[in-house]
Amino acid sequence: MSRSAGQSPLGREGAPHWQEAADLLWLAAHAVAGRTGELPSAPSRARQDPPGPAEAPPGHQAPPAQGADTDVTGGEAAGSGMPFAVTLEPAVHEVVGERADLTVSEPRRRRAVSQAMRAFRRLVESPHGAAEVDEEATAEQAAGDDLWLPVFAPARERLLELDVVIDDGRFAILHRAAANRFAAAFTDVAAFRVIRTHLLDADVERESELRLRTGRADAPATPASALALPGRTGRRLIVVLTDGIGDAWHTGAAHRMLARWGENNAVVVVHLLPARLWRRTGIAPERAELRNTKPAAAAVEYGSAVPPGMVPVPVIGTAAGQVKGWAEFVMGSRARWSCGVLACSSAETDHESREPEEDASAEERVWRFRMGVSPVAFELAVHLAAAPLTMSVMRLVQRKLVPHASDAHLAEVLGSDLIRRADSGETPLSVPYDFVPGVRAELLQAGRRSETAEVLVAVVDHLGQEVDELRGLRDMIVSPGSASVPDLPRELSPLVEPTVSALEAMAGRYTVPARRIRDAFRGHEGTSEPALAGHASSRDLPRPEDTVYPHVVKDPSPPDPFGVTINMSAVPLAAKRESHEPTPVWNVPQKNVSFTGREEMLALLHERLSAGTTAVLPEALHGLGGVGKSQIAIEYCYRHQDKYDLIWWIPSERLTMVRQAFVDLAVHLDLNVTEPNVAVPAVKEALRLGRPYADWLLVFDNAENVDEIRKFFPTNGPGKIMVTSRSRDWFSYAAPLEVDVFTREESRELLRLRGPELSDQDADEISSRLGDLPLAIEQAAVWLSETGMPTSEYLQLFDEHSTELLQVEGAEVPVAAAWNVSFDRLRESHPAALQLLQVCAFLAPEPIPRSLLTSSRDMEGPPELLQALRDPIALSRTTRAINQYALAKLNYRDNTISLHRLVQRVVTSQLSDDDRMLFRHCGHLMLANADPKAPGNRARWPEYHALFPHVFASKLEECTDPWARELFLNLIDFLYLWGDHNGFISMAQRAVDTWSENLGPEHDATLAAELRLGRALRLFADFHAAYRHHLHARDALRDRLGPDHERTLEAQGYLGADLRYLGRFDEALEIDRQAYETLRRRFGPDDPLTLEQAHLLAIDYRLTGDPVRARELDEDTYRRKQEVLGPDNLSTISSRVALTVDIMECGHYLEARNLQEIHTNEMRRRFQNSHPGTMDAIGLLSVMSRKAGRQDEALKLSEEAMSLFRARYGEKAQTTVAITLNHAINLRHIGDLTQSVELGLRAKQLYEEIFGPDHANSPTAAVNVAVGLRLMGRVEEARDLDRQALEDLTRLLGAEHPRTLICAINYASDLYELGEHEQALELDRRTLEQLREGQGADHPTALACAFNLSMDLQAVGREAEAATLLSETLAGYRRVLGEDHPAIKSRGQGKRANCDIYPISV
Repeated sequence: MSRSAGQSPLGREGAPHWQEAADLLWLAAHAVAGRTGELPSAPSRARQDPPGPAEAPPGHQAPPAQGADTDVTGGEAAGSGMPFAVTLEPAVHEVVGERADLTVSEPRRRRAVSQAMRAFRRLVESPHGAAEVDEEATAEQAAGDDLWLPVFAPARERLLELDVVIDDGRFAILHRAAANRFAAAFTDVAAFRVIRTHLLDADVERESELRLRTGRADAPATPASALALPGRTGRRLIVVLTDGIGDAWHTGAAHRMLARWGENNAVVVVHLLPARLWRRTGIAPERAELRNTKPAAAAVEYGSAVPPGMVPVPVIGTAAGQVKGWAEFVMGSRARWSCGVLACSSAETDHESREPEEDASAEERVWRFRMGVSPVAFELAVHLAAAPLTMSVMRLVQRKLVPHASDAHLAEVLGSDLIRRADSGETPLSVPYDFVPGVRAELLQAGRRSETAEVLVAVVDHLGQEVDELRGLRDMIVSPGSASVPDLPRELSPLVEPTVSALEAMAGRYTVPARRIRDAFRGHEGTSEPALAGHASSRDLPRPEDTVYPHVVKDPSPPDPFGVTINMSAVPLAAKRESHEPTPVWNVPQKNVSFTGREEMLALLHERLSAGTTAVLPEALHGLGGVGKSQIAIEYCYRHQDKYDLIWWIPSERLTMVRQAFVDLAVHLDLNVTEPNVAVPAVKEALRLGRPYADWLLVFDNAENVDEIRKFFPTNGPGKIMVTSRSRDWFSYAAPLEVDVFTREESRELLRLRGPELSDQDADEISSRLGDLPLAIEQAAVWLSETGMPTSEYLQLFDEHSTELLQVEGAEVPVAAAWNVSFDRLRESHPAALQLLQVCAFLAPEPIPRSLLTSSRDMEGPPELLQALRDPIALSRTTRAINQYALAKLNYRDNTISLHRLVQRVVTSQLSDDDRMLFRHCGHLMLANADPKAPGNRARWPEYHALFPHVFASKLEECTDPWARELFLNLIDFLYLWGDHNGFISMAQRAVDTWSENLGPEHDATLAAELRLGRALRLFADFHAAYRHHLHARDALRDRLGPDHERTLEAQGYLGADLRYLGRFDEALEIDRQAYETLRRRFGPDDPLTLEQAHLLAIDYRLTGDPVRARELDEDTYRRKQEVLGPDNLSTISSRVALTVDIMECGHYLEARNLQEIHTNEMRRRFQNSHPGTMDAIGLLSVMSRKAGRQDEALKLSEEAMSLFRARYGEKAQTTVAITLNHAINLRHIGDLTQSVELGLRAKQLYEEIFGPDHANSPTAAVNVAVGLRLMGRVEEARDLDRQALEDLTRLLGAEHPRTLICAINYASDLYELGEHEQALELDRRTLEQLREGQGADHPTALACAFNLSMDLQAVGREAEAATLLSETLAGYRRVLGEDHPAIKSRGQGKRANCDIYPISV
């Protein structure tokens, strides 16, 4: 009921008004709650507002907003004396779906957002003539005349009314809770007269198709243009909550809609996705500064730098800080505000359809997705590949199996081009989304079988609660070998097909159940096999509109064999082989034709390896040395080779040999990589994915270092792993299988294999004496067979040596007594054979190449042995004699001989000290004679691989022969060039330690090893230790050979590099300049040594801030290298790249980018992407593309480079950190400030860990991070970071260094943002003078500083001077960068220039 303006707030007969009664009840409840601790909600003052514009019937014009105001204020609440008794829509949250439990879910965030909106609380006099009691005036009157008569005043009402438009596109359900929370905050703040909520279906392409509807099912949809009708000036706010994924956002239809709304109303877009994803949607705002002083002014009235005719629409996230800034700006209390801005136009266009997406294979789609999204999103996609894509199932998988995934991660998956819309029905069995054909299989290959099984069980349990027929699938997953196929109606195929695909991907024992389910479906529809619904039909290929982010999908890179950084799932599966065909990939040692027994153990091993486990759990054969662990593993491989397509034997006693085994396997898998730090991850990834071979078996033989060996295991995958070891530590990480000595029956069987006539009593006697040790039993059987000696005589000889026992892992075994019988016979019949055995005992138990035994030049040793080594026929007889008594094994396939480590221990333990020295020295000379003397020749690397274990085991570094030391140094160089950095530093350290003690610290060999050790330490970022070693070597060589000697200059080159890594650029420049002048004087300017030193000197010039001189020197060096070395020489190419960097540093960005693009394309063509030179080229092209204004191109390149560098060198390598920092800068340029700052801070931390506080790279990273912080509004943090960086760079590089000046420019911008305009002006003026003097007025950095200075001048009121400088600066920008460079646009919009620094490689 309405009351007149002068009516008392009390109703007829003095009864309280209903709102007053409500207040009393709430207060009473609050008083009670004070004792119970539970506070009630505030009384609702809201009611449904009358039909607004969105509710107008089709074909009718909506009533103007004033009509709604009249109806509201003329209602019952008007004049009640309650200043906030206005209409509010009570269930804003409920309009868009199920009501969230907002009292529990993120209450603090909701409260913070609500508090951030307080600026909207503004009251104005009601324009409708209503009145309300002025309580203060009434009280004053009563105090004066004692009459309690009400005093009335004009009624006040809330200033604003609100239209909330919630995007209800196909993925709206993902953001429903976030939209509910945000919309509820508008109600909480109690600032709006009317809140109207509309749902917008953005899954259309044309503006005319955009419709608004309310939450009521029977409410008609109205054109979105209805909200564009003029409202009361300064009274209306339109808030759009969206994920930007709908088609209308990509075609521009939604932007035109925003422009129409913004012509008469304040409009804002609240993006529901994280900022890092915005550019992947149809909303990609540019950061700009807006100006406004009027409350709720229309968006078109905002002062901004957008082109004429465009409407600037702010875009914010849901964080409270952004909301607060927007609210204050809208209400005019913040005159300037920097934010993301969409420049929208209402002008019609002829084309409103999305560009069709380039057809891509499933492999390409998955690769692009994996490279472009967060790791959590990819993990979630892999899990979802085993599930039907209904919303309830996706939520289940997200909540239960990937709990760290958020709705944003799910949006990344559903909004990608991996997903298409499928069944649009509304039945309980409908599946609204599906993977593009082929994608599901690719994702399943990328997952772990254990995780896939978890998904299947969880999904089947969930769906089985609603569909009884699906419950039987659980048994097929848990017990695939015994469960029966449930009766599955055809209509269940959309729900069941993902399960079938997952079972097929898990392979093994799951293959048969998958086939049986498919057969069951075929049984429902005859013999033909139709495409399962929504999954395989060619007519259901993805439509262009199903791809949400086509404009940012990365172009597929050319094929690259580098396993971690390319799409390994693109490697095709190997063709299925017939059972009679040999195993395609195989390197198992030669079969033991005398293998006996162990049947029970082999059966158990086969049962375990065939169990179909869902994770790679190694089977560990554990036992004492000599019990036959390796022989059991070999026998298993031969017996079951038909079950595997790949069986790879990995000698694991030394890590370098493990790495070599992985390199060899990479070759067999056609991965075309030879460096271990690349090959190891590539092979692990190929095995994990099962491509090209899914059935594989790795055998790690003699794996004693448990922690290190486990690092080589693939992360799950479809294959198996077997380990042989004497270490019990494997029990914690593997399924152990204890290998003991023979049973007595097995001992008898092996003895009788060679001597069938042997009686049980004699066999038992021999077996007892030998402790049933397989290795000793085998040797005794061979002895008896070859000599024909009676058992009694053998036992008598054995008893003569019975006191000679060997300690093996704490147990005494009688092998020494048995083998000494054979040694005595060899000593008498073939002394050269025993001597050769004694030499080989000092080498490794790994195979010894026969070529090593023929290297008899300059040998020292017993005359019988030397004579045999010089005669090939005599050498063959000698090796056969050793093999005859089973003391060694000859492998005729690879022409090697190998001794068991127990045989070696027996042989060496019985030698005198003099004999030990003699035979070990003889082995050292053999090794020295076999030196290929070409560590840089890749063709000779296999020879170094074969020599390495014997060099290591024999302790070659202790040999006094200079040729042996030369081999050791060459082997160190080989390890460095091959890429085994751990082996490199280990061997270099051994050489330095041993030779310093034996030869002296200043011996030539010691100094040569010390130079290599310093280089190794530098690889591990121990720059100070590297410098100490190189300084010692340089000083020692200079004192002995003089400063101009080649070796002194070589050591000086190492020292210069150390100084660069230490950040002492001026010292490095001085050292390298002296070396260059000396080399040029002694050998001429065209000598290769001189040219390489010139290349290093140019680096020093760049690092010390003199790119002009660096360019002059690099131009000369590049020209000379082309003539002397040829244009295709890698050294020539490196100088070409250096020259391009000089051009960039001199400010010629466009020229540098074009040259670098040519170079990068050439490197991609000549080498693979994983080649270090190609990787460097990609990274530099990213930098130059950004500086040339191609920001999207730069981002794609930096993503590719970062992936390549991380895979090859790891996250903490200084080259990787530089690439990471560059990627952070690129992210900032596309507006992803949060991710940019996060990545930049990580780079800064890593730089500080690598280089320490006294290297310029550490403050360089800080400078780049500070820009992002300032753009995020965290100006004080940016100011502090820049101020400290400026102090550090000034101290380290000097006040006029380009890096220091760039930091000064950014620091001045911090001061400007904080309102310290005079200080910013002074700093920019001083910096500009230094830049113009050092780099020239047209250098882009100088132009940036000049533009910022013009803004400083304008801020302090010197507008004429500012205008002149601005005009000159913009002309310079156009002259240097061209008309289309983004910097021109940014300067035209009045944005301050932000400068970044890319760390130059040292």
